Amino acid sequence: MADPSSLVVALIAFAAGVLLRAAPSFPPGAAAALNAYVIWIALPALVLEHVPALRLEADLIALVVLPWVLLAASAALVLAISRARRWPSPVEGALLLVVPLANTSFLGLPLVEAHLGPDAVAQAIVWDQLGSFLALSTYGALVLAAYRAPSPAAPRQRPTLAAIAKSVLVFPPFIALIIALVLAQTGTPALARSVFARFGDSLLPVVMLAVGLAWPRTLPRAALGPLATALTLRLVAAPALALALCLAFGVTGLTRGTAVLEAGMGPMITAGALALDARLAPDLTALILGWGTLLSFATTALWAALGL
Repeated sequence: MADPSSLVVALIAFAAGVLLRAAPSFPPGAAAALNAYVIWIALPALVLEHVPALRLEADLIALVVLPWVLLAASAALVLAISRARRWPSPVEGALLLVVPLANTSFLGLPLVEAHLGPDAVAQAIVWDQLGSFLALSTYGALVLAAYRAPSPAAPRQRPTLAAIAKSVLVFPPFIALIIALVLAQTGTPALARSVFARFGDSLLPVVMLAVGLAWPRTLPRAALGPLATALTLRLVAAPALALALCLAFGVTGLTRGTAVLEAGMGPMITAGALALDARLAPDLTALILGWGTLLSFATTALWAALGL
C-alpha cells in the first residue's frame, strides 16, 4: 500500500538540500557521494526487494506494454528536438534519462492512490516494476554508456558496442535485476528481504537531498529551451499519448486511469541521480527534477479531473 507520507518526505528532503547547500560547513562534494550511494546501494536494494515478488496477470498486459511504447516515443522525440536545436551532447543525454523515465513509484503510487483509490495501487506497481524499473536498469544503462561526460581520469571516447555492453553488464541496478530474477524462482530469505527494504527505503530522501544540493541558484537562459521541452514532454505529451493509446486499443476503467496518471508523473528522481553522477548537464538536470516534481502534483490532479 502506498504511503502518502513519501510526498512529504520528498519535499522536506529537497528543501533541506537547498538550505544545506548554503551552509558553509557542509561538504561541497556531498551531492556526488549521495548519488554514488543511490546507484551502488539503495537502488539495487530496491530492485532486490520488489522484483522477486512480482506476479503478472493477463488483464494487466497493457500496463507492461505501454511504458515501453511511451519510452520509445519519448526518446525519439528528445532525439529529434535535440538534433534540430543542436543541443550539446550532455544536454541530450540528460534529457534522454529524465524525460522518458517517470517517477512512477515514490510519487506515482501515492498520487495514484489519492486520485483513483487503493484498488489502483496494485496496477500502478505493475507499471512501475515491469516498466520503469526494468527500463532504468537496461535503457538507463545504455544511455549512460553512450553519453557519460568525460573526466580527467577517463577522457571521452566514442563508445563501441563492446564498451556499451560492458557498461550495462556492470551497472549495479542491472546486476541486481539479474539476481532478483533468480530470487523470483528460488525465493528470498526473510532476513534478506528485511535488509533490502531498509536500504531501499533510504532512496527517496537521499536522492531528493542530493537534488536539493544540486539545485542551481540561477536559471541560465540557455537552459530555458531544454527545461520547457523536458517538462512539456514529461507532464503533458506522455500522458496525452497514453490516453490516446488506451482509447485506440479499448483499455478502460481503472487500468486506463492508472496508465494515464503513471505516464504523467514527474521525472524519475533516480534517473536524475544517474545523470548528475555522469555529469550530464547537472544544473539543467536539477532544474528538471525539482520543477518537474513540484509541477506534477498539479498536472496529475488535472489529468485525474478529466474523469479517466
